[in-house]
Amino acid sequence: MLREVDCKEWQIVFARTLQEYLYKNGFKNLIEIRYNKEGKLYTIKNKKLYIDTEKVEGRTFEIDGEKNIKEFCRILSEFHGAAEGFVPSPGVKINVRWGKLTERYKRFLKDFERIKDSENKTSFEAALEPYWEEIYKRAKEVMKTFRSIQYLSALEESMKKREVCLNTISKNTAIKTKRGIYLFEIFDSGYNMIEEDIAKLIKRGIQKTGKKEIFDIVVSEYEKYRALNLNSIEYIKAYVSFPYNTLKLVSKYLKGKEIDYEKKLEKALLRDNQCNLLGV
Repeated sequence: MLREVDCKEWQIVFARTLQEYLYKNGFKNLIEIRYNKEGKLYTIKNKKLYIDTEKVEGRTFEIDGEKNIKEFCRILSEFHGAAEGFVPSPGVKINVRWGKLTERYKRFLKDFERIKDSENKTSFEAALEPYWEEIYKRAKEVMKTFRSIQYLSALEESMKKREVCLNTISKNTAIKTKRGIYLFEIFDSGYNMIEEDIAKLIKRGIQKTGKKEIFDIVVSEYEKYRALNLNSIEYIKAYVSFPYNTLKLVSKYLKGKEIDYEKKLEKALLRDNQCNLLGV
């Protein structure tokens, strides 16, 4: 089945290489990327990329309820286990995401600090002011975790083990078939700490259900199939709790991007409060 994909050519080559490694390690729950008649992994038509995949009948798998979240937990843990240790073939590129998210957190936090010191506040800055201290305190608490010796050691250990993450968990990540859940695409996959994937699943689950208990459900379910490190729960909680939406909005505001900031602020604050697991 030919389908258009929104990614780079090297990502398709990488995805096929990772796919072969996953198959070798017993993980079969993903849509196979096949070579075309010309022996290539992609076709370019009108500057658009197409891949040939096996035809699998199914529907979009929504991570929107406790049952579905538990099902995806198993798939995620099995993917992590099968992908660990992956080394791309010579000439094949791979996403390397270790530490990149926390670096983005640092940049966002610096931008957020600039808002506090500004004089002659705009209407957006005035709307943000009542929440500034609360958001800032939570962000600083999270960054304390990511600056700890324990976290840096865990990051180093992840690199040694060559952990591989999906890096993207959305409604387009998987489909539900008669044979079970299949990962739809793995183009964003690459080296990263598995705690980030688990945190992404938890955040999506909380935002879909409105229940913070999703944190305990995901951690408990994941550990049925694959053990977590001693401090993993602390790191996952920190990733989930960072007020990402609000700080990202502030960063966009300072860059002068033209969007309705005051309207978006309410939604950003709500989403970040939903995912605050620190009690700060």
